[in-house]
Amino acid sequence: MLKTDSGIQILSANLQKTIQSIREIVGNHSDSEIYNALKESNMDPNETTQKLLNQGHFLSFFIFLFSYGIFLRNWGKYVPLLFA
Repeated sequence: MLKTDSGIQILSANLQKTIQSIREIVGNHSDSEIYNALKESNMDPNETTQKLLNQGHFLSFFIFLFSYGIFLRNWGKYVPLLFA
């Protein structure tokens, strides 16, 4: 059984096992996100896994860039403290 925005959908045992296997690899993705990615990739688990992994890396990279930007903006406040 899968809860989606449009209601509850019953999935086959094989599809549930596939979703569980993908979740073990990709980490923090809900069943509905994995199922939607599977549908978009024509039920290809390899392509789905790669797609979800790439989404995670993009988000991590974005967070890194955002944090680095904050660090650069505040660098001038900390330089005098380092050499005082």
